[in-house]
Amino acid sequence: MKNNKTRKQYESWHQPALEAVSKKFGVSKRYIREILRGDRNATISETIKREYEKLKVEIDKALENIIK
Repeated sequence: MKNNKTRKQYESWHQPALEAVSKKFGVSKRYIREILRGDRNATISETIKREYEKLKVEIDKALENIIK
């Protein structure tokens, strides 16, 4: 008998972007993760989501430019 259980997939978070958003808005990283998962729906949630995505892209571009 085969064991066909699948492992739970955990999301990986962009740590530098998470830290920057945390400092900018003065909220905990845990709270930001909850917002990104959809567990929290405060009035500022959409703003935090947009800022996280924007910073994630900007940080990745900056790292690519450094490597080149």
